[in-house]
Parts: sequence; structure tokens; C-alpha cells
Amino acid sequence: MDSLLSVINEYRILVGAIVMTLSLLVALKVWWDKVSLFVLNIYYKLPVFGKLAKLSRDYVSTNSNVENSNQTWFSSEEALCMDYFNHYQLADKDGEHFDKCSKYLQKVDETGRNNLHILGWVLVAAMVFVEAMGFSYVLSGFTIPGASEDLQQTGAVGIAFLISVLLVAFTHYSGHELHYNGLIKKVRSIWSKQAATEQPLINDNRICFDENLDDDQPQWRQMLNRLPHNADVTPKYTVTIGAVLLIIIVAVGATYVRGKVLEQESAEAHMQTDTVGFSYSDPYENNLPPDLVNQAQKSNEDAELAAEEAYKSAGWGTFIVLAVIFVFIQLLGILIGYKTGFAGKESSKARQDMGNFKTKREFENFHQRKKQAIARTAQKNLTALQQRLSKKVSETATDKQAISLIKSVSNRNFLAYADLQHTREDESNKRDRARQAASVSPETVETPQVSNPQAMSESPEDMEARIRKEVQEKLMAEKKKKVETPEEMMARIEAEERQRLEKEQGEPA
Repeated sequence: MDSLLSVINEYRILVGAIVMTLSLLVALKVWWDKVSLFVLNIYYKLPVFGKLAKLSRDYVSTNSNVENSNQTWFSSEEALCMDYFNHYQLADKDGEHFDKCSKYLQKVDETGRNNLHILGWVLVAAMVFVEAMGFSYVLSGFTIPGASEDLQQTGAVGIAFLISVLLVAFTHYSGHELHYNGLIKKVRSIWSKQAATEQPLINDNRICFDENLDDDQPQWRQMLNRLPHNADVTPKYTVTIGAVLLIIIVAVGATYVRGKVLEQESAEAHMQTDTVGFSYSDPYENNLPPDLVNQAQKSNEDAELAAEEAYKSAGWGTFIVLAVIFVFIQLLGILIGYKTGFAGKESSKARQDMGNFKTKREFENFHQRKKQAIARTAQKNLTALQQRLSKKVSETATDKQAISLIKSVSNRNFLAYADLQHTREDESNKRDRARQAASVSPETVETPQVSNPQAMSESPEDMEARIRKEVQEKLMAEKKKKVETPEEMMARIEAEERQRLEKEQGEPA
């Protein structure tokens, strides 16, 4: 720990710059929507080089390509509305969207889960880094042989950072994999009990966040439609196996290296003691009996050996305890990964859109206020732009279309533009659904069924034998059919004609 503090103190400027940069990047990622909207407002308000000043000079070019609109818009007006509509659309969420998010998480059985908070990431990374620093300094002596003490300390920090990144990533995503495997096992368990002999284990690729078309399907299929899976719908343990191997290698390897360094230091100390004892001369040694001198030397040697063995045992015990603590820290990382994060295709998006709101009313009120604030800001800038355009056009413009557009600015506002865009998106979605419905046959729209469930588990040889048997039975049945002779055919026709004549004679004239 002292070496770590000394390295941080020596490179405090570099460490501070790295920490500040990482903190800034994390803040930008977490609050990017707010930051980008704030930057956009500043950009529009700049006096000379701002976007409002730039758009106010574009009054000649007009745009009549706003879909579903009977009006013509200035291209500058449309550019401004488009900039703010992107943020407006992110806040344009109602109670129906909240229910859709909740329904998606419920169908994939991930209700109540959440992503790991940034503070949790920092805590886990700090724990693993501190643990890695305990043996990275020992490893640096062998990875950078012959290096100075300062270089070894710097190398120790680098080694600890690399080990920490690998361990945090493997353990966290190993927990994700275990959670995913639990959902896949649940799907297979329900399927085997309910529909293993009736329906194949196949998902519906049409299902997505905006298309919940499987409300009438069983629970296992609803979960399967929202989970990524392989062809056999089986669990996978790739990351988990890698994490276990990495933990074992690091724990055993670090403990082994620590123990060998301990033995080396003990041997060097013993050699120094022997050297000092050999050069030491006692002035009263000749006055003592030889037996007493030999006994004293033997006692000293036994005490030194006992102290050395105790020192080694204590060192090995400490290293084993540290290895156990290291393993449990990694298990804690796997547990955190198991309890947080999502396995569904769009579960993370649904959880992010829902936020931390407890009720649908809170969700609606928050986004309504946010949407109104964006619309007010956009309309304020649009009004300022239209005023500048009006002044420019009245002073310098000769285009009759531009002059007529200035007179009808009251009909062109931000909410009108938002309604036009929503209408265009709705029509585009309808066309996409119509094309999808036209390209998908009725058989694929229905829930996948199997006319002969036995064929799903047959081998090619069994299938050939079954089909051959069915063909033979069909041919034998046709062969057994009785063939009508000419005499029998004549008798049958005469009987039919006789019945017809009797029927005609019996009818009243």
C-alpha cells in the first residue's frame, strides 16, 4: 500500500488527468441527453456564430417536402424543428409506453431487475484493484527483471490494472451468463411439461419491443421470443468457464510466487546469519568448556531453524488466507453480475425507459413536463428565427414565395411540425407491417405446429422405414378394394333406372 501511495504521489498529475477524463466520459454517457440539449441551446443562442444567426440568413431556399403537409416550410425552419424534435421524441412517452416496458420485462421474467449502478462498478473495480496490488508488486519483479525500484512500482500498478480489468469483466459477464442460463432452463422446463409433444421449441422472429403479438401464446414461448439463443435452445457456459480458469490461475499462481519469494528471502537471511556468525569471535570462548560451547551453538541453531519455520508457516498461512479472500471477492463479482443486468434482447431498453418511477402517473407527469419544456424552448427559437426571417425578407427579398411564406408564419409552429412527423412515422409503420404481412404466409403467422410430432425426434432411417410402411399399407388397401364386373354394373344401372321410372310414374301429372 505504501508503494501504491508513493506511485500515486509521484505521478499525481497524470493520475489526476486520467481520473478526470474517465469521470467526464462516464458523466457524458450517463447524462448525454441533458448535456446534448444544453449544448444545443447554447449553440443556438451564440450571437454571431450561433445556429440561429446562421439559419436566419437562409430565407431564399424553401422546402415543400415536409410530408403530409399542405404548406411550404422554409428549410431553416425545418432544420431548427428537426434539431429539437430529436430531443422531443425521446421525451414523448406516455402511460402506454410505460405499460409496454413493464409488459416486456414481465414476459421475459426480468421484472424488478436493474443494471449495475456506476457506483457499484467503481466499488467492485476498487476492491479487485486493491486485491491485485497485493501480489502485482511481487509479479513485477519477475516480469521486469533488473528494473529499478521505481520502475517495479510503476509496473506493479500496470499489472494490477490489467488483472483488475480482466477479472471484473469475466466475473460480471459470468454472472450475466448464469442468469441467462437460468431463464433458458426455465423455458425448457415449462415447455417439456406443457407442449413437448405438441409444439416445437421455436421462437417467433416478428416479436420485438413495439410488436407484442404473442399475448395468446404460452409463457415459455413468450420468454423464448425475447431471449437470444442457439439452435438447440441450450445453456452456454463459455464465459463462466473462462472466469473460473482465470480465478484459479491467478489465485494459485500468485500464492505460489509469493511463497517462493518468501522462501528466497528466508534463505538469504539465513545465509547472512551464518556469515556473520562465522566471522564473529568471542574473546571468552577459549575460557568456556567445549561441551558448553557446542550446546550453546546447537541451541542457537535450533532456535534459528524454529524461527525460520514459524516465519515460513505464518507467511504461507497469510498467502493462503489472501488467496481465499481473493476467490470470495471474485465470487462476489459473479453474484453481482447474476443479480444485475438483463438477458432479454430489449430488456435493458425497457428498464431504461421506465426509469425509477414507481407508478405510471409519475412517469406520465415527468415526461409531460419534460416534453413541454423542450417544446417551449424550440418554439421560442423558432419564433425568433421567423422574426429575423421576416425582417430579412421585408428588406431584401424579391421572391414572391418567400414573401407569402412570411405572412403565414402563424401556421408553422413546432407542435405542428411534431404532429406531421408523427403522422409520417405512423404511415411508415403501417406500410412496413403491410409489407411484412404480405411476405409472410398464413402458415408462418400461426403458432408453429407439427402435423406429426413423432417426426421431430425420428432419425433418417426410422423416418424412411415409417414412410415405406405407410406406402405399403396404402397399396394393400387399394388392392383389397373389390372391382365391379360388367354384369354387376348392368344390374346396378337397371336398378337405378327402374327406381327412377317408378318415381316419375308416382308423381302427379
